Amino acid sequence: MGKSVNVCIVGAGGISESHIRILKSLPWVNVTAVVDPQLDMAQRLAKLWNIEAAYAEPSEVFARKLCDVAHILVPPHKHKDVALPYIEAGIHVLIEKPMCLSVSHALALKEAAKKHGVMVGVNQNTAFTPAHLRVKEIVKEKALGKIHHINCYWNTDLSLLAAKKYTHWMFQAPQNIFFEQAVHPLSQIYDLVGEMRECKVLTRDPVKLAPGIDFFGTWHVSMICEHATTQFFYSIGQEFPTIGMFIICENGTIAVDVMRNRVVTETSTKGRDFINSHTGLALSRQAAWQSYRGFVEELKATFGLRYPADWQAVGMRNSIESFYQGLEDKKLPVDVDFGIEVIRMCERITEGVAVLEASPVRAPEIKTAWQEPADVAIFGGTGFIGRHIVKRLVEAGLRVNVLARGNRGLPEIFSHDLVSCYPGNIANPRDVEAVIGDAPYVIDLAFSFGDSSWEYLEQVGIGGARNVAEVCLRKKVKRLIYTSTIGVLDMSSPDQILKDSTGPDPQFNNRDPYSKFKSVCEQLLLDMHREKGLNVCIFRPGLVIGEDGNPYHSGVAKFYNKQHATCLGSGTHPLPFVLASDTAEAYYLALTAPEIDGKSYNLVGDVRLTAREYVKELSTVLDRPIKVVNIRPWMMKSTSVLRWLLKMTCGRFEAFPNFHDMNCSSLYGYFDNHEVKQDLGWQPVADQEQFLLEGIAPHCKIR
Repeated sequence: MGKSVNVCIVGAGGISESHIRILKSLPWVNVTAVVDPQLDMAQRLAKLWNIEAAYAEPSEVFARKLCDVAHILVPPHKHKDVALPYIEAGIHVLIEKPMCLSVSHALALKEAAKKHGVMVGVNQNTAFTPAHLRVKEIVKEKALGKIHHINCYWNTDLSLLAAKKYTHWMFQAPQNIFFEQAVHPLSQIYDLVGEMRECKVLTRDPVKLAPGIDFFGTWHVSMICEHATTQFFYSIGQEFPTIGMFIICENGTIAVDVMRNRVVTETSTKGRDFINSHTGLALSRQAAWQSYRGFVEELKATFGLRYPADWQAVGMRNSIESFYQGLEDKKLPVDVDFGIEVIRMCERITEGVAVLEASPVRAPEIKTAWQEPADVAIFGGTGFIGRHIVKRLVEAGLRVNVLARGNRGLPEIFSHDLVSCYPGNIANPRDVEAVIGDAPYVIDLAFSFGDSSWEYLEQVGIGGARNVAEVCLRKKVKRLIYTSTIGVLDMSSPDQILKDSTGPDPQFNNRDPYSKFKSVCEQLLLDMHREKGLNVCIFRPGLVIGEDGNPYHSGVAKFYNKQHATCLGSGTHPLPFVLASDTAEAYYLALTAPEIDGKSYNLVGDVRLTAREYVKELSTVLDRPIKVVNIRPWMMKSTSVLRWLLKMTCGRFEAFPNFHDMNCSSLYGYFDNHEVKQDLGWQPVADQEQFLLEGIAPHCKIR
C-alpha cells in the first residue's frame, strides 16, 4: 500500500496485542490510539506498545480525527453497539470474529456501513491459513475439477474448559461455543462451497459444567451448500487436536491438515493404481516436502528471521494484511456479507439445540452491599485451591465473601447461602474494601498473572497484595493469610533441606517473573508486619492436586500434547505434592491458630511421589498411555546456550540463559514440614493409597 493509515485499537483484552504486533510490522500503518472502558487497561496497553493516546470513550478519537480504521476487539456480544459509532463517524472497521451474535445485528452494521460509505471487514483468520489458501489455489486451477463433497473436522482442546473457567461468555449459553469457535471452520466451508441451504444437526448429550451452564462438546452437522454437500464434525475439549478437511473433487481428492500447513492431493495416474506405486510415492513426496518446508519456516521464526510461522499466527497476519489491501482495492476479501453468511450458518445450526430447560440451581448472587459481616473474605476464591477452601469454610458454618468477576459459570458451592460473591478487581482499593467489609479474617489467593510483563505484575499482583494488606490494617483484621508459592525457594540442589522458616531464594531477582513477584510480595507483607503490625501469615502451597484440578500439572512435567511428559532430569526424585483438601484444611486451621503471624509455611504433604510415579498413576487412571521423556540438565543448558548464540547472531539480543532458574524448576530439595504440622495441628494424608484415591483417581471423570 502506498497511503499511510491511522488505526485505533478498540478493546485492550488479550487479542489486542496480536493485532498490534502485526500492525506495527506494516510500514503503512500507524497505531494512534487505544480505547477501552477500563482506562487503566487502555493506558497500560498504549504504554507497552508506545501508542500515543488512550481513552475510555471514543469521543476524543472522533473529535481529533485520530484514525481511519478501527479494530473492534471487544467481546462478541458487544460488537454491534461498539462498532456502530465508529461506522457512523465514517471510520472503516475490522471486527474480530464472530462479526455479531445474530444476523439482525450484522445486518444493522451492513446498513450503517452503506449509509456512511465505509467498509466493514471481519477477521476470519482461519480462512487465511496457508493450508486453506493452497486449497483455494488448487480449486481455482481446476486440475481436480469441482468440489463434490467436504468432510470437515475440528477436534481440539480448549484451555478455558480444561482450567474450568466457565465464567467466559462462550459458556454462558449452549450456542455461544459455536459462535466463538465453530465460526473458524464454517468460514472455510462458506469460502469454498458458498452459503448453506439445508442442515441436519446431531449432538451428544450436554455436560453440566456448573449451575445453569450446559455445554455441548460434540456436534455432527450435515449440510447442503450452494456448490457441494458437507459433513462437519466439531468437538471441543479433546486430548488430541486435529483440524482439517478431506475434500472429494470430480477428478481427485484433497487432504488438508490445517494445523501443520499440509495439503496433499491425489488423482488418477497413467497406470492401474493397485499394481503400481505412483500414487503412494506422489503422496509421500508431497507430505515430506511440505513437512521439511514447515520445519525450515519454524526455524526461521525461532531465530527472528521471519514472523511466527504457526498456522494461527500466519492466518491472523494474512487476514489483517488482506483487509488493508482490500481497503485500497475497494473490495474486501472477507466483507460484511461474508460475515453475515457465517453468522447465519451458526444461527441455523444452533437454533434447535440451544434451547434447554432452565437449571433448577440458581446462579450465585452478585452483591454490591453486604448486610451482615462475613467471617472470612477471600480473593482468588473461584480458582482451584479457592474452591476447596470455600467448601471447607462452608462446611464449618462460616460466612464467606468472595471477589468474583462474574456469577454465571461458578461451581455450585458459590450458590450456598453462606457465600456471597462481589464484583470487582483486586487492583481497585474500593473493591477490596467492599469485599472485606467487617470480616475478621482474610485469605488472599489472587493469582494475578494476566500476562508476564513485570509492569503488569507490579500493578496488579504486587499492587493488589498491597491493597489487601492496607485495608486489613485499617480495618484491624485479626489475620491475613497470603498465598505465595514454593517457587520462591531455592530448589536448585538435591541436598537442600527446605524448612518452613526457609526464606525466599536470595537470587529471586534473577528468577522467573512469577517467582520474583511472589518473593517481592512476601517481603512487602513481612515488612508491613514488622513496621505496622499487620497480622499476616504466608502459605506456600506445593504441587496441589485433587478433584477439579489439572491432571497435567506443569510442576510435574511438561505435558506436550498430553501424551508425553517431559521431565528435566531423571524424574526419580520426590516431588512436593499436597492434596487440595489438605491445603484447604491448613487454611481453615490457620484462621485461629495462635502465634503464627509473621511466619511462613510450606504446605507440602507426606506422600512424595516422583514424576515417573505420578505419570504412571495418571496414565492408569486416564486409561491412555503417557510416555515419560527425560531431558538431562546439561543437554537443556547446552541447547539454551546454542539457541541464545544463534539469536544473538541474528540480531535478537536477549539475556544469557539462567541456569539457576532451570535447576530450580526441577523442584530439587527435601521439604521438612514439621513446623506447619506443629503450629497448626495439621495432619495431611500420609497413606499413599488414600493419597492416590483423592489426588489422581478423580481425573477418571474427564473421560
